[in-house]
Amino acid sequence: PRALSKTMDMHSNGAAKVWVNFTSVTTTEITASYNVTSLTDNGTGNTTINITNGFLATTYAYTSCCEDENASGGVFITRFAGDAKTTLALQVRAIADSGAAVDTANQSVAMYGILN
Repeated sequence: PRALSKTMDMHSNGAAKVWVNFTSVTTTEITASYNVTSLTDNGTGNTTINITNGFLATTYAYTSCCEDENASGGVFITRFAGDAKTTLALQVRAIADSGAAVDTANQSVAMYGILN
């Protein structure tokens, strides 16, 4: 298949416009990313993803996953009411099945929508 140019990739329908894989254990840092400027560590299990080229509106979709390296029963990524979701940032939280916020070594978030 023919490779898309960076410009075409940023604007093609169905392609993730932002994605990041990161760890929040010890320090919060990006392990791989696309269209992400930086991460902000807001506390245990609470991270804001800062977007390089922002979305046109806050109606973009996102999906996420993470590994539970301690096999404690499961961890999921979510947003709480009031957490940031702007055209340039998305705040997410890693929560264990127990309801406690946790830092994990492998979290991934992808975002889909129309870039500004």
